[in-house]
Amino acid sequence: PATFKTGDSKAKSFSFVHVSDTQVATADEHPLHSAIGTGAAFGKTLEGIKKSNPNPAFLLHTGDIVQNVHEPYWRSMIDDNNKYLSNVPFMAASGNHEASGTDAILNHFNFNAPEQDTSKGLYYYFDYGDARFIVLNTNLLDGTSKISQSQYNWLKRTLESNTKKWTIVSMHNPIYSVGKWVQDEELNATSLKLRDQLFKVFARYNVDLVLQGHDHTYSKTYPISVEGKADLEAKYETI
Repeated sequence: PATFKTGDSKAKSFSFVHVSDTQVATADEHPLHSAIGTGAAFGKTLEGIKKSNPNPAFLLHTGDIVQNVHEPYWRSMIDDNNKYLSNVPFMAASGNHEASGTDAILNHFNFNAPEQDTSKGLYYYFDYGDARFIVLNTNLLDGTSKISQSQYNWLKRTLESNTKKWTIVSMHNPIYSVGKWVQDEELNATSLKLRDQLFKVFARYNVDLVLQGHDHTYSKTYPISVEGKADLEAKYETI
């Protein structure tokens, strides 16, 4: 048995947890693979989170949940950490390691998503308290490495209809990062195309925060203007 507390639609304040790129695998893969043992390592991370934030509203994962879509990897990620994950809602973006064409995200999570091609993941949104969380699928691209037109149109509608005070977007592939997927000219084609497509719409509709994965680094930018420049004079409010 497990218990959890359902969300409060009128919550004036709340906290949530953001994690990314856990890439859980088990010992049935090549012994030199760097992902072996990450189910237990993720468990240690969750234990640390519980000590510092014992009652988050939910956990938001920005993709690459498992190393690939073998079912033992999902069992290691979910079952081995059941004590924590059965008590905290798990909201996930789709990473490239889940983009197998097998409905991996849809088969392991129950999200309220619009009609779409789910073979490489999902895009959807949810509201919590006075915040709207928009989850993009950077696996579902068009022929130019931008998100598909149908997803882009849905994104604009979701932003236009938003009446919440805060707007938070989560996505796997980064558009700004200090890591190789943005900095390396041989690797960053998709990130730069996504940036060109998305930065203006994020700024125009006053997106407050964009959470990303893929690059295994920590970094934070200044606010980005509709011109794509860092706003070094931005005023900050402590909440």
